[in-house]
Amino acid sequence: MQRNTYLLLVGLAIFAALVIGVNIGRRSLPSQAVPDPTPTVSQAPPLVSYRSAACGVSFSYPENFLLLDSASKSAILTSPEGGTDAIILTCQKAIPRPALTQDKTESVTIGSVSATLYHDTTPKDGQPIDILIFTNPQTGEDVLLSGMGSGFRGAIQSLTLLP
Repeated sequence: MQRNTYLLLVGLAIFAALVIGVNIGRRSLPSQAVPDPTPTVSQAPPLVSYRSAACGVSFSYPENFLLLDSASKSAILTSPEGGTDAIILTCQKAIPRPALTQDKTESVTIGSVSATLYHDTTPKDGQPIDILIFTNPQTGEDVLLSGMGSGFRGAIQSLTLLP
């Protein structure tokens, strides 16, 4: 793996961990009040579109996510509740592919482009994490979309290439 690529991925991982950690710290403790016996139905937050002209992609994500956009062709989106929902986007030349067995990979098509979805776990606590990597034919760069949770799954389903 090239040194710059390794440093970028490590930097993004540290930044995401810090953002998620801060959000976890913001959560308040549950109240000691008597629980309401009537169940409440929670609705999923509305979706908004994220567009990265630098990476040549767009996707939808829950509007309650916190967006940390970077000028260096990357973005981090995290759930404000401090859970594990997160989306990381970056693009550059020759992103290294994870060394996973074939049973932990899945072929995905984005428009007319073939992509690989890698199913892995985080080294820290074994949480499942997915990594989608493909080469954008318009920019010639590799695009990495990584994350976990329902927000990330929705981003993959809505992912499109910009003309």
